[in-house]
Amino acid sequence: HTAYRRQRQMCIRDRYIAGHGLTQSNIAIVDGTPTIFLTSQNGAGISAWEIDANGGISYQDGIKPSVESRVIREGEFYEAPDGTNYYYAAQTGFDEINQFTYEGGTFVELGVAATGSEIDQISSVDVTTVGGTGYLVGGSSTGPALYRIEDADGSLTLLDTETTGDTADSNHAVEFMQSDDGTTYAIYSSDKTDKVLLYELDSSTDSLTLTDTLTGFNTYFMSSGEAFGLSLIHI
Repeated sequence: HTAYRRQRQMCIRDRYIAGHGLTQSNIAIVDGTPTIFLTSQNGAGISAWEIDANGGISYQDGIKPSVESRVIREGEFYEAPDGTNYYYAAQTGFDEINQFTYEGGTFVELGVAATGSEIDQISSVDVTTVGGTGYLVGGSSTGPALYRIEDADGSLTLLDTETTGDTADSNHAVEFMQSDDGTTYAIYSSDKTDKVLLYELDSSTDSLTLTDTLTGFNTYFMSSGEAFGLSLIHI
């Protein structure tokens, strides 16, 4: 009975932290271990779950931002060059990107890494590394915003913003992808328009340039990947 009560208490706590109004799930390799990060809309929570060799998952830790709007959308894990593990979460209600460390299976809140009109109603983030420099892209109601992830402390420096000409409310997504020739792109989509926009990331100028527009896809989320040697966008 004691074991049951402990398990039930953990399930109730996890449901509030990360499973109550689940919004996103992302997988990352954390210190060699596959880990699922979950975010919650109604509970404004974040949690981490390790994946074992048999595909089972085990709860590690959960956290709620100290000042929260009850809407956490997508979050992303990033390992800095010095080995520090950071986690960035989009908090839609406050137009903020919250920053955490995630070390040894434990979250520690560092504070607000970015805020402002350039990430109005932000609902999605993604991270990548180009030429040894870390980048984060955030999706706002009007387009993508590009940040550099500073090596020293994982803080974010705004580099560029792009305006799509449409207002997407809070249902939009961003994703980095790398093409066959090594070019890095930031992709932006929303469910309020029929467009998916591709921006080339120029690491020499730290800027985004619109290179292509796909029309006829009224999509919220999309993802990128590779199959049969081809770089693909899944819409």
